[in-house]
Amino acid sequence: MVFGIKRGSVANRLGLQPGDMLLKVNERPVPSVAEARKLLGVESPRWAITIKRNGEVMSLVLGG
Repeated sequence: MVFGIKRGSVANRLGLQPGDMLLKVNERPVPSVAEARKLLGVESPRWAITIKRNGEVMSLVLGG
């Protein structure tokens, strides 16, 4: 679950919000906070994120 967003981070650019549950990053499951940090810490020209927000599953895409 997302608790805070750093300004200028990938999470910030994707529009993540506190309370979002991160399910997938670039089609890879996110089973833990450590894995989320690892996946979001890698540079990528395109980000595809699947989250659960207020009970609804959503996909967010940033880049080409």
